[in-house]
Amino acid sequence: MEEALKATKILAEDCRLRGTAFRLGAVLKDVLDKFLPDDVHFRSNGRVRVAVTQILWRPRGLLVDQFDSKEDLINAVFTSSFIPGYVAPRPATMFSNRLCIDGGLTLFMPPTSATQTIRVCAFPASRLGLQGIGISPDCNPESQATPREVVAKKLLQCCNGWVDQGGK
Repeated sequence: MEEALKATKILAEDCRLRGTAFRLGAVLKDVLDKFLPDDVHFRSNGRVRVAVTQILWRPRGLLVDQFDSKEDLINAVFTSSFIPGYVAPRPATMFSNRLCIDGGLTLFMPPTSATQTIRVCAFPASRLGLQGIGISPDCNPESQATPREVVAKKLLQCCNGWVDQGGK
């Protein structure tokens, strides 16, 4: 947990200093590569489920829980959070030879039969009526933003990052 917190702080500091627009994905991949152990894919197989959305020929949710390598697991996490134009300057990313984007489009809260699950939501789960969320902004008592305010803030950060980088 200490290493995960350390990695999160490094990611957050980088984003505060340099913005997030069009580069968050590269920063995320770099931090995961530095902090995850080389055998993370063996440890995660069958235990970690990542949702991605295959967009061709029609949007379809996929749950990935088998990883061939550390890089494959990192790419799954990257793909599961791929918001077009925000995470990278392209409309989609390739994962397992499929054109994909964020898994939340089709599987906002993926089903599970696991005995122990930690669900993560980027939005205040209680305000969305979601139950059983282990990590979300409303886990922090100081965070009182509505889902609309969270989205607006993220879009503003995206635009500020784009302007800060000279509109490139």
